Amino acid sequence: MSIKNMGFEPSATTIVTMHLSGSSSVKLILMAKGKVKLTDQDLATRNVIQGAILEAKAHMTFTTGYPELTEKNLFSHKALLKAARDHGITSIEKKIQADNAYVSSLASLVEARVPLFHGDLKDEACSQVAAYLHLGSANTSIASTQALLVNHCYHYFMKFDENNAAKPVPSKPYMGNLMVHLMKGHYFNGSKSVSIIFAKKFADLTQNKAQQPEVTIPMVALTATSVYAALFWKAHGSPPKFNFTGNQFSDVYFFHIKFLENLKAKSPEKFHKLMPDLFTEIHDLALVNNPTTNAEASALAFLDLDGMDED
Repeated sequence: MSIKNMGFEPSATTIVTMHLSGSSSVKLILMAKGKVKLTDQDLATRNVIQGAILEAKAHMTFTTGYPELTEKNLFSHKALLKAARDHGITSIEKKIQADNAYVSSLASLVEARVPLFHGDLKDEACSQVAAYLHLGSANTSIASTQALLVNHCYHYFMKFDENNAAKPVPSKPYMGNLMVHLMKGHYFNGSKSVSIIFAKKFADLTQNKAQQPEVTIPMVALTATSVYAALFWKAHGSPPKFNFTGNQFSDVYFFHIKFLENLKAKSPEKFHKLMPDLFTEIHDLALVNNPTTNAEASALAFLDLDGMDED
């Protein structure tokens, strides 16, 4: 079958077929400039790449939310190898082990999800920060925003005075409504979310008296960093172009990592109360915002169970 008959124009797409001794053909389809597109690949390759993308999301949720460039490259390669093994695709597994150019091409698709993972969180933070923190009119917004950036107090649960000024509650770090909303949307939203796909990993984090699942340090730190970035954006006049990629805010992320690690080391009982409490807040919010759950509740409320005939 020709390239054109397969639905690809020769000027735009080139098919590179790689053979490995003792295995079936391994095929990689490249665009004209050497770029790899997920939807162009065969089913086996797509399954491996998609599996590796899930592993990358797990890495950013449970290991580090802000991987350095070299670490990003390393975990992408490991994620691809694991995905090939998990799917039992021996030919691709061997090709990953033997051909650096091949694995680098596949890894580019996995690594591209890191800025997307960050960017989605940043966009949601920017769209919600004014409403959740009552930043007010343009005249007062910048001053209010800058006040929240002082001492990194933006992640605390807030009380609001008669002028709608946010007052952080010092005993409730990371419990802010915006923090809970963002974590729910980013990690707990839908059947393909991290919380569903890696439910067992969360269940394993039960180092508390109630044996409740806990959120992870990387997800809390990355979410707090996104709130900082949104406030930074707001304080600079909300420019239309604003990136949350690379390591632009990595110092803020690692500040929160250190803060949480210190809390865990110095006050483990308080740490292991905070993290399951956050998980519960997010989980409860997900249930409240679930249209299926709401529909079922409304249907049950309408039902006259006592008035129904019995067998």
